Amino acid sequence: MPSIARPADASRVADDRPAAERLGLILDHAPVLIYLVDESARFLNVNSAWLEQVGLAETDLIGRSLYDVFDQATAAAFDTNNRRVLQSGSPVRFEEVHAGKTYLSVKVPVRNASGHAYAICGMSVDITDRVQAEQLLKESEERFETMADGLPLIVWVHGAHGEQQFVNKRFCEYFDVTLDETREDGWRLLTHPEDGPEYAANFLKCVEERRAFHGEVRVRRADGQWRWIESWAQPRFSPAGEFLGMVGASSDITERKENAEKLRESEAGLRNADRKKNEFIATLAHELRNPLAAIKNCMQIVRQYDRLPRADVLATQEIAMRQVEHLARLADDLLDISRITLGRMQLRRQLLDLRAVADDAIAGIQSHGPAATHSFTFDRPPEPIWVEGDRVRLSQVFANLLNNAFRYTPAPGRIELCVSRMEGTAVVSVQDNGIGLAEEDLEAIFRPFVQSATAEGLGLGLGIGLTLAKQIVELHGGSIGVASEGRGTGSTFTVRLPLAEVTLPEPGAA
Repeated sequence: MPSIARPADASRVADDRPAAERLGLILDHAPVLIYLVDESARFLNVNSAWLEQVGLAETDLIGRSLYDVFDQATAAAFDTNNRRVLQSGSPVRFEEVHAGKTYLSVKVPVRNASGHAYAICGMSVDITDRVQAEQLLKESEERFETMADGLPLIVWVHGAHGEQQFVNKRFCEYFDVTLDETREDGWRLLTHPEDGPEYAANFLKCVEERRAFHGEVRVRRADGQWRWIESWAQPRFSPAGEFLGMVGASSDITERKENAEKLRESEAGLRNADRKKNEFIATLAHELRNPLAAIKNCMQIVRQYDRLPRADVLATQEIAMRQVEHLARLADDLLDISRITLGRMQLRRQLLDLRAVADDAIAGIQSHGPAATHSFTFDRPPEPIWVEGDRVRLSQVFANLLNNAFRYTPAPGRIELCVSRMEGTAVVSVQDNGIGLAEEDLEAIFRPFVQSATAEGLGLGLGIGLTLAKQIVELHGGSIGVASEGRGTGSTFTVRLPLAEVTLPEPGAA
């Protein structure tokens, strides 16, 4: 058996040896590896667990140097750590590797009676399995992060108490934030104040109950816009069944929600159009039935021509003619709507004095007699107002406005037609003190087959006259609008047309 080298200060070793031996006896059967090494890197004592781990007998170890027991690299690493402890004079913790295994070592200085640190006492635990598990976990997390960063989805991981632990690259780019800014409850600051609290409460409840989560919420995107996202999350557990938190993903669904809303609006519009169509068909049937019934009655009377006074026969013929003209106007309006819709209406443009066009409209109204029960005035300017347009079509527009004014103004009413020049445009207005229009009708009244809520129940017209008037005016490059202060306050319809450039001959010119 080789002799054990003694420290240079033999008297000091003699004094300290009993203490070291007693320490070895106490810790000899501890489950950790315990060893005592002096400042010259020689073993003073080890416990049985250390000997079993290394595979040496105590007689082959005590007094030998680290460099005698281990390879040079391992011994140098141990010796360096030991010297750090002796120099610092304080306990130090290390992770040390030997023979493919990793040990967690805690080393403390051992002092003599004079306070000199002459050795270190080390305690080491084999943590190879833990280190390998941590390495596998780290590799798994790195694979997950790599996969998550490559996804177009917003990916996030929360801990067992709902705190955010990880977000992927897409998350940071979408919100222009870092992971640190979203940790704990920072992610809540990204949600809309109206629906964010409910979304967060539902998520935390799912965390508490350890169940899947699904929700929608508005969030502020990096460009400052509020966007809708839809989120899904699943609980995650360790192999031992311990709840670790939630892993989730979110996607931007703003366009999907907008398209769904447009689809709902479109469906509502189709249902409304279908209702309007049915109302139009019913109204058209009513409009056709009345004149046809009158014509039928007239024909029955005419059959008795030889027994009736001539005046009665002529009156009957006049009634039938008016009904036929009414039917013809209905047919013309329907054809005109179809022509404009298909782009087939052609205007016969010419230079017109707007006063003359208004005269034509007034003559058409007066020939049917509605003006007899109302007060009607025409504010006619003394000078011509020149426009370029189709005389028949423009007269049709003004006649329609006058006809509506007489229809929807209870007798005795007041109707005024005014032709003027204003701000470089020709203006024709029709004002009455009739039933008026509700605010919601001011725009809708020009849509096809629409009658104002004020006129409901009166059973007048098909609801296409104003639509036709608007389209004819717009074909002339003009506009038409209506103003009313509400039901029972009357209405004012105003047509604006571009003035024509007219060069008048100089006085005395041939």
